[in-house]
Amino acid sequence: MDSRPLDALLGECPDGTVCTALEGFDLGGNTVYARSLMIGHHFERPENSRFRSVELRLSHLEQWTEHSPFAFPIKPLSEGEPQGPCSLGLPYQKKRLIQAEIPTRACRLEIWSGIEPSWHVYRSLNINHASFVFVEPTAPQAFAWFRTFLLELARLFSFLMGSRVCLTKTVLLCEEGADCSVELYGPTSSAVTAQDADPMRMPLSYSRFQSAAPTVFSNWFCTASEMAPVYQLLCETLPPCDMGLESVLLRLAQALEVFYRRCVKKTYAHANEYDVYLRHMTTHLPEKMPQALKDRLRNQLKYGNEYSLRNVVTQLIESLDPPAREALHIKRPSGIAGLTANTRNSLIHLSDVDGPVASGAREYHSTNQRLRALLYGVLAKSLGFGVPAVAHCVGIARACLQRA
Repeated sequence: MDSRPLDALLGECPDGTVCTALEGFDLGGNTVYARSLMIGHHFERPENSRFRSVELRLSHLEQWTEHSPFAFPIKPLSEGEPQGPCSLGLPYQKKRLIQAEIPTRACRLEIWSGIEPSWHVYRSLNINHASFVFVEPTAPQAFAWFRTFLLELARLFSFLMGSRVCLTKTVLLCEEGADCSVELYGPTSSAVTAQDADPMRMPLSYSRFQSAAPTVFSNWFCTASEMAPVYQLLCETLPPCDMGLESVLLRLAQALEVFYRRCVKKTYAHANEYDVYLRHMTTHLPEKMPQALKDRLRNQLKYGNEYSLRNVVTQLIESLDPPAREALHIKRPSGIAGLTANTRNSLIHLSDVDGPVASGAREYHSTNQRLRALLYGVLAKSLGFGVPAVAHCVGIARACLQRA
């Protein structure tokens, strides 16, 4: 069935608030599918949706910051105490925890910790800890710029927290001024449990992140596009994760290969030297070989100079500093490398392989633990974290993310 594109669709929410669906399409029925829904304003064309800044809330950001805005706990009234008129003062501190310039995105990023009140009339008043992220580019940007930035930011905090993060509230300030803002529709809660959101179980909580924040932000957004497949594959294996153990292993193995080829980039032979070998091999294939097989072999040989998964895992383990390698608890890198490569090949090709493969939930689970911890270690090191922080996140990724 052909779909009909809809650049912008104007409408109303059930409560009468105007909204705009962007980059939508319909399949000829009564349902419209859209990539984004902005509440509070009508934009007749996507290019008209330009914004000055964004303020957003992330799931479990309050736990990650390890900062309480309240000066003291609130003691409830005891039975029998006077119930007359009273005044209750609640001192709190709104604190800017991080401020960083991100040159590759020409913007400023701040992380704040404060409060957010909520109430039920005549029933209750709640004052909750609320942390938020503020992003302001040097010049107003189209919505597409903000959407890409927010996706990359969510992946970064998923990596830091060790669980998949969602944007629980996103408010964009329009180019027109402070009186015009829109809220981006999205999920309002995360399926991650409070236990998983404990900062003591997070690979890189605020206390370990703050000193390296400018460097990490710069490196993350500088490589976000090139390394996007690595980050996405890792995020898919983080809690909450309902994939089978085999699927997790395949994603982690692929993430390590992609990281190596995009970041380390070592090969068996120099590129110019391999070009000579490649031309010789592709021009001397048997004449009677079917053309389809020739094409397939030529395509495989094109990438034949890249290191195998076995070598990739071995070299990445050896590239870690001694404290991180100790936290990884791998005595023989070639052993886990061979097990990973053999298991991956067995799962993909459904054939016998030479050497041991993971068998049973326990061995798959243990292998996934170490592969995820290894990926955390090499990513943290490449992003600019110091040796102690890298070793800590490797240990946490190996011990506390094992339920994924």
